[in-house]
Amino acid sequence: MKKIKYLLLILVVAAGCSDFLEESSGDLIKLKSIQDYKEFLAGETYQNDKHGSYPNYLDILTDDVQTVYNSSTWRSNDYTNEYYGYYTWAEQPEITKTGGIKNDLYYNRAYHNILICNIVEDDLKDKFEDTNERKMLLAECHFLRAQSYFTLVNLYAKVYDKATASEDLGIPINKSTTIDDKMIARSSVKEVYALINDYIDQAISLFEQADNETIFRPNLKATLTLASRIYLYQKEYQAVLDYTNKALENKAVLFSLSDGCKSFLNFGNSEILFSWGHFNYISIYDGCFKFTFRKSDALYNQYQDNDWRKDCFFRAFKSFFIPLKWDEKNDMFSYALRTSELYLNRAEAFANTNENVKAAEVMNIFKANRYDGFTPIEYTDDVMAIADVKKERRLEFAFEFQRWFDLRRYGMKAISHEYETDGGNEIFLIEESSNRFVLPFPQEVMKRNIELKQNPR
Repeated sequence: MKKIKYLLLILVVAAGCSDFLEESSGDLIKLKSIQDYKEFLAGETYQNDKHGSYPNYLDILTDDVQTVYNSSTWRSNDYTNEYYGYYTWAEQPEITKTGGIKNDLYYNRAYHNILICNIVEDDLKDKFEDTNERKMLLAECHFLRAQSYFTLVNLYAKVYDKATASEDLGIPINKSTTIDDKMIARSSVKEVYALINDYIDQAISLFEQADNETIFRPNLKATLTLASRIYLYQKEYQAVLDYTNKALENKAVLFSLSDGCKSFLNFGNSEILFSWGHFNYISIYDGCFKFTFRKSDALYNQYQDNDWRKDCFFRAFKSFFIPLKWDEKNDMFSYALRTSELYLNRAEAFANTNENVKAAEVMNIFKANRYDGFTPIEYTDDVMAIADVKKERRLEFAFEFQRWFDLRRYGMKAISHEYETDGGNEIFLIEESSNRFVLPFPQEVMKRNIELKQNPR
């Protein structure tokens, strides 16, 4: 097993071997120090841009996106082609408009991250003293596995329902530390979430003892934020309040948009807690080409005129707007966990436990940093509170890959997409509670793992 493990290290690191590697015997290469392991872990997981840190199609599935047919351009590129199956909620979403295959790479990407974390944790069992650096490295492993399993189970399994979670099929759990191509059946949604909860709680415990002091590695506040999201999806509202309170007690900052911003996810944004990964948004939302995607009118019309996000989050191009949350010229990565989520998760937990006054108090702090001339609000009942929090979540996290998961847990209401073409528009519908709110496992994965039961479509 050890030999297989070290051979894996050779395979994944060989392209950029540096002096932190040494030969151990013949064909084997070992990592020598905690710092070596830190570089290895980051390079193979959240700083590895090869396939992206999130599936690019996540927003394409939602009501925040619509297509654009730009007849006035000479650039004939069709940027909707690769994501056509996701935009139309097709039976086989990996099939492109032209009949090709756009492989869903996230499944393999996530399980690669999980495997790397398993290897690092296992390899550290008998190595190094129990220093702060070692604790932080193990905490990162727990954080990354929780994040990976959480995204996977919300893509390829039913929404968490405490009453049925023990029977609902989840995703495979892989605790292996080798590269063996094992056939692994699906665990239940309950089992997967129990593992996620365990990983995220272990990460918090370790980060409380020794924290990374940078937004470019997982850290305590980012982990508490992810934990609040994980427990929110399980409707464990007291846990949400506990985690958000712990994170916010250190005077967590909200970034005011009153002075405007050229791009929202930038180094000057003081509410960013953890920044990672790469998203090539130009290949999806570039309005210069004939066929592309843009923000939907249904989304944009929700922003009030005094909402600073309306100008900060979008860039005008001709008669439509494209997302402007990223800037490839700055030093930030494309994805982020942010303080604003702590406020919104906390408000949602209060709203769902009939604490409307407390929910309003949290939302007033949040909205004062988003609206010009904001007047404090009061909620007359929990229906009003929940509706307002849901609306603000949509506006705040537009094009940050949360909307699809929110739509699922909000009851999977019907959505329609209009596909613009030069020969007439088509309308596509995903019906309420449709099986298509759960994605099929990638075709390539189904061929390799005969133990994997496919989701019904």
